[in-house]
Amino acid sequence: MTTSIRMVLGVALLGVPGLAASVQAAGGAGGASGAPIAGVAGPPVGSAPAGITVKAPNVFPEGVAYDEKTGEFFVGSMRKGVIGAFKADGKYRELAKDPLLVSSVGLHADPERGRLLACVSDPGVSIKTSPKTYRKLARVM
Repeated sequence: MTTSIRMVLGVALLGVPGLAASVQAAGGAGGASGAPIAGVAGPPVGSAPAGITVKAPNVFPEGVAYDEKTGEFFVGSMRKGVIGAFKADGKYRELAKDPLLVSSVGLHADPERGRLLACVSDPGVSIKTSPKTYRKLARVM
């Protein structure tokens, strides 16, 4: 199954002026009907593209961050326990894959320090869920 993420650009995303996002997942948790599962949608601003379509297999996105220095978007995955990155061209790549990253539940880009912060937990929906981590894991990576 492929999760299709549709980024709709508009008014404000994570404090980035002129940018907003609505992440939709086709066939994903909370998004089987194509309903938004994260973000705030707004009209396109200036010459910004109307949206970015990203194909990311089984990602089930949770948390989106934007790095204005690199022009990259980052999206976490509750299901796969990975963090992916993409630019306006929509080409998705796995950026972080670690056994301790069970479910990414929130992201924050810190371009000034050149880092990406990820909130990690185990709400029980990840392919990495185990009795050792289920409802017992909470950290920032």
